[in-house]
Amino acid sequence: MESAVSDTYLGKILGAEKATKLLKVFFLDVTQKTDQLNKYLCDGNMIEIRKIAHALKGSGKSYGFEYITETGRKLSACARCKDYSGLKELIENLDVYTKKQKKILS
Repeated sequence: MESAVSDTYLGKILGAEKATKLLKVFFLDVTQKTDQLNKYLCDGNMIEIRKIAHALKGSGKSYGFEYITETGRKLSACARCKDYSGLKELIENLDVYTKKQKKILS
């Protein structure tokens, strides 16, 4: 795995070992945010969903994960429209993506 991380921006700056540790923490945070999104979706709390969506947009961009950035944008748009089925699908897809990334980093 370290060779794949070595080729990333973070890997080049921090080295593969440190970058891998940092990415593991990042994806743990994304997992926690996904859990919160599910809770807020069940509660119908669109304000909190939009806050998390905003955080995902920023952190995805900072870490170079365009998928997470784009998912944050879409989550925010769906929360504004109260599109529950769209939110559910985006959250499920984010969960799958995060699990895949965590597995790669293991």
